[in-house]
Amino acid sequence: MSGKPERVLHILPGLNYCGGIESFVMNYYRRVDRERWQFDFVYCNDADKGANYLEEVRALGGNVVKLPRLTAASVPVNYRLFDKYLREHKNEYRIVHCNIANAAFIFLDAAKKHNIPVRIMHSHQSKAAYIPSHAVRNVPLFALGRRCATHNFACSKTAGDFLFGKAPYIITNNAVDREKYSYNISLRENVRRGLGLSDDRLVIGSVGRLCAQKNPLFALKVFSEIKRLVPDAAYLWAGDGELRGKAEAFARSLSLTDSVRFLGNRTDVPALYQAMDAFLLPSLYEGLPFTGVEAQFSGLPTFFSDACTDELRFSGTLHLQSLGKSPREWAANIIAVTKNLPSRENRCVSPISEQYDIAAQAGRLCDIYKGLLHEQ
Repeated sequence: MSGKPERVLHILPGLNYCGGIESFVMNYYRRVDRERWQFDFVYCNDADKGANYLEEVRALGGNVVKLPRLTAASVPVNYRLFDKYLREHKNEYRIVHCNIANAAFIFLDAAKKHNIPVRIMHSHQSKAAYIPSHAVRNVPLFALGRRCATHNFACSKTAGDFLFGKAPYIITNNAVDREKYSYNISLRENVRRGLGLSDDRLVIGSVGRLCAQKNPLFALKVFSEIKRLVPDAAYLWAGDGELRGKAEAFARSLSLTDSVRFLGNRTDVPALYQAMDAFLLPSLYEGLPFTGVEAQFSGLPTFFSDACTDELRFSGTLHLQSLGKSPREWAANIIAVTKNLPSRENRCVSPISEQYDIAAQAGRLCDIYKGLLHEQ
């Protein structure tokens, strides 16, 4: 490859912090050789409101295109605008990488129309949707997207098998910069001080969108049971979403207002992990959650529901629990585990953790892209 860098056009739901898909793309984007590879971004929500990656993307040389929020009514508009963008940027792209499975039919169909040779559909999930009506809607949309794709990517075997069945797919790992998450006691003390939390207070944390998939109301029930056993415990939730108002109201109904803090989208998530003592996210479904990778690299005991794939496990600190167990049972296990762990500095991860280390994985993604182009 010589001359100008190869530009890859990524389709994302948004560019906000605390989103797993956004984290996937940005972690790789920061590490690729940008003299050889450049990422551009098309997104479909209000990422210009609140904490977001827009400034960073532009500083790294990426172009950004905002489309209307995706709804059934906006599909024709989104298609027309994306088609116009590709027409105006003819021959600039040979790869379109769509990270929104239920909208791939829009973007990959337009890419096919413009003869873009590599059209990637990426599975980041293990279920069509939590809401039954959304699942009924999404299944045929997935099928339409698969027809337009030339290649299938997935964040895990679970996510790949779900969306692609027996068709071939390439696993691209949800990798992070592990050095950013390594335990740092000074940072822990500073963050706790800034949040007004004493050094000895038990702090439970969650990072992710406040949406049905992440099961925040169940998480609050679990914390309520933790607080019954440890009265001065605190709970931090970093991330925003459509259920924030409902979650805040539910916390008030459980008399947790003084103990639970909804922090919104944050730019300092790695530092927030340092302030926590345990990580909790009882998701209803996951492909392979970035937060599970980040929390393990931070040395945190990490509690997900068993709807999360065991492929995530690369340390002894990951615990998968059934949603069939009561919040009280979840709470008792979290407290028991956090009391009996070795010092955080000595919590080791296995050699398999390299597959989640962006330093080892960024080059692999570019090699995959290069190989796909050579096939054409």
